[in-house]
Amino acid sequence: MKLLSVAQAADNLGMSRQNFSHEILPLMADLHQAQRVGRAWVVDESVMWEWKLYSATRRNLIDAGVWLRDRPWSVADLDDIVRVGMWADYQPE
Repeated sequence: MKLLSVAQAADNLGMSRQNFSHEILPLMADLHQAQRVGRAWVVDESVMWEWKLYSATRRNLIDAGVWLRDRPWSVADLDDIVRVGMWADYQPE
């Protein structure tokens, strides 16, 4: 398993490290996709595609006015988009 630092993972999603740490990292930790190593966090690179798809779809839904900008990030939305295929019309091509 290849691991990414928080900075690398945030950059991979086009987010600031602060936003990633506040919004995404706790969800990844709950899903055991991120873990603390010493004082730092590392992220499993193999799941980044899921978060990229979620992030891009979320952005499209907000831009279309379907979701509000302040909608919290959630595991339920991640599952709906990545695993169930909901919001397919708003997923990037």
